[in-house]
Amino acid sequence: MKAKWGSFVVDGRGKINGHVASKNRSGAYFRTKVTPTNPQTAAQSDARSRLAQYSQAWSGLNDAARIAWNAAVTSWMTNNIFGDGVMPSGKNLYTRLNANLDLVGAASLNVPPLPIATTSADISNMIADVSANQIQFDFANADAGQELVIEATAPQTPGTYNASGRFRVISTQTQDPAGTINVWSEYVAKFGGPVAGQKVFIRVKSIVASTGQNTPYMTLSAIVVP
Repeated sequence: MKAKWGSFVVDGRGKINGHVASKNRSGAYFRTKVTPTNPQTAAQSDARSRLAQYSQAWSGLNDAARIAWNAAVTSWMTNNIFGDGVMPSGKNLYTRLNANLDLVGAASLNVPPLPIATTSADISNMIADVSANQIQFDFANADAGQELVIEATAPQTPGTYNASGRFRVISTQTQDPAGTINVWSEYVAKFGGPVAGQKVFIRVKSIVASTGQNTPYMTLSAIVVP
């Protein structure tokens, strides 16, 4: 449970005693926590295995390397959901960056890197067309040479507007500065063919092969046409 305190609690995130604190457009709220079933999909197993692999590898580093990672965290401060600055632990930083690199087939890091400036690709013009075998989108203003991670959802009802928690990786590929990407074959291999009238979500991020850092997700959706 995370809470931000003023004269009383003014904001909160997380779980406490069977309840979840969150926030939407109407403001902060509590709801009863519901534990979903865990399908243990191959994608989930792969992601967990990747994190476990580097969590264990941390123990195999020598003392000098672990000291270096612990000292590097000051360069990797981010803001939490309240806008407050937070730093990862050395182990978390090592695990996260190397798990990202492993996802795109890049070499792992034993020496902590410094973060570099990155640009999130502008993605637009998503098309989901059954007859043309297209699930594609345009992207521009990306940093050349980074690795692109493309995620998608299974077909959703057209009234779905929030697909959080439903994305699965369908493709990773070297990113060009601009272009059009069609992931129809990768999508069908993962989820099967969509049906006209359904809704498909795509989101993308980039992984910097030299550092393991990732850009924020950019998300699109489209109604499938016949």
